[in-house]
Amino acid sequence: MALTKLEEVLRIRKHNFGDDHEEVATAYFNLGVLHLRRGELPIARVRFEDALESFRAVGIGDDNTTFANALRNVKLIGQHLRPASDQF
Repeated sequence: MALTKLEEVLRIRKHNFGDDHEEVATAYFNLGVLHLRRGELPIARVRFEDALESFRAVGIGDDNTTFANALRNVKLIGQHLRPASDQF
């Protein structure tokens, strides 16, 4: 149910604001958080990357807390998904 609601929020924000808007980036970020909490790491990483792309498109970067959290989550998920032999 939460996933459906967040996907609807994303759809509405994209319709109202276009693809490149802070509100769209935040919607992607929130979807990433949901997938992360569900343990769906590959999907979470994609959503966080979508958020970063949208933030960057409007000139938002490291000084934004949500941007920084999305970037950190992409890195942490990447480390977690990397095969154990690659982590040393």
